[in-house]
Amino acid sequence: MRVTGKSPNIVNPNAPPGDLIMNIHVQMQESYDLDGPNLIHYAQIDAISAMTGCDLPVKHINGNTVKLKVPPGTQHGSKLRIRSMGLPIPGNAGVSGDWYTVIHVHIPKVTDAYSVDLLNKLQAPKIDIQV
Repeated sequence: MRVTGKSPNIVNPNAPPGDLIMNIHVQMQESYDLDGPNLIHYAQIDAISAMTGCDLPVKHINGNTVKLKVPPGTQHGSKLRIRSMGLPIPGNAGVSGDWYTVIHVHIPKVTDAYSVDLLNKLQAPKIDIQV
């Protein structure tokens, strides 16, 4: 960022001021990313919540917590959007980018026979319909 005429001339105090040049680095939290004015948030949910749907509390970078509705049947890698909760778009007063939450479904490692048997029993029975 350049601000014209705001840097004192250290070498010659009698000379006119120079330009103040600032380098700004935005450090995002590890579960967030930027895509232009859009905020990308990464959230992990369990397999049952992905299958049945849930309300997921997500914390915005402004500190507010929002409940994101995760619909039943949400797949790993799905993107859920909240409009206008991204960063302000310069030059467009009152207009902001969007907030996207990318869902990562955590599948637990199940190896014991008892748990595998229970999970198999939960599967919907396959019905053979003959016409």
